[in-house]
Amino acid sequence: MGQNNYDQEEIRKFFTSLPKEVIERENKKQLQEIERDHKEFCDALDENKCSLCGRSLRYVNKAKPCLHWLLRPKGADKKRILEMLVSGGFGFYRTQGYLRWIANYEKPLANINTLREEQDKKKLFEITVKYKNLEWTINYNQSDRDGHQGTKNNYPHYHFAMRVDGLPFIDFSDSHIPFTDEDLFKLTALEAKVIEPMELYGASLQEIFDNVSLEEIIDSSSSAPSDSESVLKFDTLIEANEGETISGDEIIKIIKENKKTGVPLATLVRKLGHKTTTIVSPGERIPEILHRSKRRN
Repeated sequence: MGQNNYDQEEIRKFFTSLPKEVIERENKKQLQEIERDHKEFCDALDENKCSLCGRSLRYVNKAKPCLHWLLRPKGADKKRILEMLVSGGFGFYRTQGYLRWIANYEKPLANINTLREEQDKKKLFEITVKYKNLEWTINYNQSDRDGHQGTKNNYPHYHFAMRVDGLPFIDFSDSHIPFTDEDLFKLTALEAKVIEPMELYGASLQEIFDNVSLEEIIDSSSSAPSDSESVLKFDTLIEANEGETISGDEIIKIIKENKKTGVPLATLVRKLGHKTTTIVSPGERIPEILHRSKRRN
């Protein structure tokens, strides 16, 4: 159970003392390891196996806990999943990383919600991940981060909830999952701003918004087969140039081209030569965060 607290200043001194070439070498090494691990992860899933334990995703060995139990194979009941999270040694970052990769294996960006506009403002971290008929939410606030003093849960921890077919399976109140020492070191380093969060294969829509311009997002998008499958929603307003009008025939032509090519209307309307404004918001496919506020653009 992770109970060590790390000092931000000490961690800051440690990182700043490292030579630039060492940091670059370690970053390159880490990227290569992540790329290798992700390929093994996907190759195993293609064969319905787990890259962590090497077993079938349907296999459960009580003596050897594994994160693929989160996919709820036969024998992975509520008690065993919670015991795996608490005592399996996987920790906060490995657990959410596994869920992110699982989600993006099914459909990139569509199954993860870390949108800041939709998070509970009282939480320091909140994520909801969906895969097939399963849904998981992980969160923690400052009190959880510090450990609830004077209670039996007086250690740094996060909360976990799980739903199956939209119905509760594990509730937040069931879980006080301890951060590992590795988790606490990384959390403190992030809080000290000496490292940046990195999600290569577990990215959500929020990471895209943070790192890619709206123009690039619009231009690289394509139309979804239905609203329920949309990752993004584009609302575009067209304002005619002063002294000009917009031809209905031109609009019809643009709509036909959209249906034929799948290029978003937000991109095609630029051909009209008038002023356009596009509002980008999450599509219907993005799962809702548990107990979140109303969705806003």
